[in-house]
Amino acid sequence: MLLFETLKQPTDRTCQHTCLAMITGNTVEYVEDWFSHYGNDLPLIAEDAIIFLAHHGVYLAMYAISPNDEPMDIDGSEQVVTIPMKICDHPALIMVDSEQFPGKMHAVFWDGQNVLDPAYGTRRKLSEFKVREYWPVLLTEQQFERIKNS
Repeated sequence: MLLFETLKQPTDRTCQHTCLAMITGNTVEYVEDWFSHYGNDLPLIAEDAIIFLAHHGVYLAMYAISPNDEPMDIDGSEQVVTIPMKICDHPALIMVDSEQFPGKMHAVFWDGQNVLDPAYGTRRKLSEFKVREYWPVLLTEQQFERIKNS
């Protein structure tokens, strides 16, 4: 059983709206209506996604566990932590380089096994993308049950 439905974005500028719809089990029209105060087809910023998802029982989070009980590699000059992270079976909202619009980013949804690409409405391999941002998705039990039973 696939938990998340793959949706195709209605316009070139609604990839993130479509990802939010896939994550929450809503329609793209619902998400667009939720953000209607922005106007037509405006792209969303990270804070918009965070607020929308939290309102719907989904949280964007980052967690890190040091592998093999070894200390994390921290670059002291830039305050950057570099760690390997298991992503199989862990959904995430991902920003990738756009294939259609060079120099722009494109939102896709990783369901833990495949990338749900709203540009084509298909499932794809993560290796096909150049990942720029990775936001793990945590669903509340209530939201998980709602999506599972829809």
